[in-house]
Amino acid sequence: MSLGLEYAGFNPVFVNEIEPKYLETYYFNRSLPIDNYFCDDIKTLVNNFDNYKSYFENIDLLVGGPPCQGFSMANRQRILDDPRNELYKYYLSF
Repeated sequence: MSLGLEYAGFNPVFVNEIEPKYLETYYFNRSLPIDNYFCDDIKTLVNNFDNYKSYFENIDLLVGGPPCQGFSMANRQRILDDPRNELYKYYLSF
């Protein structure tokens, strides 16, 4: 998603990812300063937004990809009350 947006002319200013290995991959393939990465749950980011709001001044687009496992029909062990299904609400709040 990020690469496509970069090809479209957007530049990332802040990245949130709960998995350190995915965040490291993003970091090593971009020139974004280390302080612009948040490695934790989006719930934590939303609940501590005042500490990070300076990163979001004058942005044009907010993009997020909430986990789809709980919604996916391809998931053979689909759990209707999967707690990840609630994460999109934090994204909307953000």
